[in-house]
Amino acid sequence: MLIPKKAEKWREAMEKTKEGETILKNIESEENVPSAAADKFFQELSKTYTVGSDPLEHMENVLSWLGDTALVGPEADIGSMELLIRFSRMARLPDQPLLKKAGISFGRLLKNPKLISVLTELHLGNRRGIVWAAIESFVSSDIGNGMPTEKVLDKVGLSEKFVEPSYQVVYNASDVGKPCLVPTVLDAGSDERFRPPIKDAPYGMTSPRSGGGAGYPECVHEKCIIDQPGITLYVT
Repeated sequence: MLIPKKAEKWREAMEKTKEGETILKNIESEENVPSAAADKFFQELSKTYTVGSDPLEHMENVLSWLGDTALVGPEADIGSMELLIRFSRMARLPDQPLLKKAGISFGRLLKNPKLISVLTELHLGNRRGIVWAAIESFVSSDIGNGMPTEKVLDKVGLSEKFVEPSYQVVYNASDVGKPCLVPTVLDAGSDERFRPPIKDAPYGMTSPRSGGGAGYPECVHEKCIIDQPGITLYVT
């Protein structure tokens, strides 16, 4: 995407930090965002940016306001029967409706991981309604070959070290309801770890937190509810 001159003040602010410079490079390398979505994003970004404000926070705010700039990438080359996998912090699980209803706190779940059986459905989706997932077969191959959990989490892009209880969930791409998509820089927002796939790429790739080596094939999809999710807990 070409950053228009009208966004120059925002761009100058971004250039003042290493994180901002990386995101600018990602934006300029992005080839999978339709022109209409790009134009709408830069129009709102330029119109509302105030010199002196945090440019990264402003970018996130604009993307939150403009819901139709999310999930605009091309359809990923993932079959409906493909398994997807995603990892997250275990501390987020008590926010799930069924665990809330059962009064299961993070502390209780740590003491008795079997309580996860209460979670017969799992709500997925960040505050923008985006779900990031990797293709399960690549991850499971590494796990099956004995790769340590902390290395897997590093390749997924979550953490270089296993620092807190985490969980993984495996589900079928058909459970999503709509096709999985190639992620774009507008999905990633202010996450400087994201690297835009080339044009017509079949999917994206996770970025290892350690900065070395290749990640896993990944995609994005809209928020959804997974019935009978296959959840594995990783507790230190």
